[in-house]
Amino acid sequence: MATKEGAPEVKPDRLLVVAIVCAIYAYIFATGGAAKPDGSLLVAPVPYLSFMYVTFTAICLMVTGVTYGKFSGKILGLTFIILTFTGLLAPAIGLMAYGKLPF
Repeated sequence: MATKEGAPEVKPDRLLVVAIVCAIYAYIFATGGAAKPDGSLLVAPVPYLSFMYVTFTAICLMVTGVTYGKFSGKILGLTFIILTFTGLLAPAIGLMAYGKLPF
């Protein structure tokens, strides 16, 4: 379905599925996932990737909330401004200044 301007319509139920999948990936990257039979982890724990997936999960849930009228667009806009600093600027400054991610 398309809106009258021609832009694709956002389906809130699909955003919820994406949020659930991203939450699962955030858990896997935070903990390393399940242990293999030899005792090693499924993936190496990466806090930055876990943070990215948690952030995207929050964005998906907030966009769904705005779609259903549970959140205002102003809250979503403020969240995007905060996430710009924590998700983009802080890691970039940490990598350039100290050579590692801040988390």
